[in-house]
Amino acid sequence: ERRALFFVSFLMIRRPPRSTLFPYTTLFRSKKYPNLKGIIGSSSAEAPGIGLALEEKGLQDKIACVGPSLPSMTSDLLKSGAVDVITVKRPKDMGYVQIWLMTHLLKGGKIENGMEIPYLGEIYLKGNAIYPVTPDFADITGENVDEFPF
Repeated sequence: ERRALFFVSFLMIRRPPRSTLFPYTTLFRSKKYPNLKGIIGSSSAEAPGIGLALEEKGLQDKIACVGPSLPSMTSDLLKSGAVDVITVKRPKDMGYVQIWLMTHLLKGGKIENGMEIPYLGEIYLKGNAIYPVTPDFADITGENVDEFPF
């Protein structure tokens, strides 16, 4: 059986809770993707939007929903199973990294490929962006969402 998995990259327009989320619900009604097994959101607003639409259509047990988001936006959806898992970079660590980088640069330091940054580890550069070689993300589910108070 061939499986279909979507990566969505459009912005969800904020609407009142439990309203019809047209882009997602239209996709679920589509006969073009009968084997749709999961949807991966690409921004923090997409997982909650997808989860709400899955719940509205009664598809939360048939189609998986994952993506980056915040626990404060997805807590109820994670607990109900409409959103399966969200991932976040630990905000405390990212705050430390930003202050460390600013201090390093103010002291005349340079940012170079392969250098170690506390709480981030070894990095590589792509254009003006800094990426960790081994990302450290928190996976948040309905079972552990209450451990993340943001």
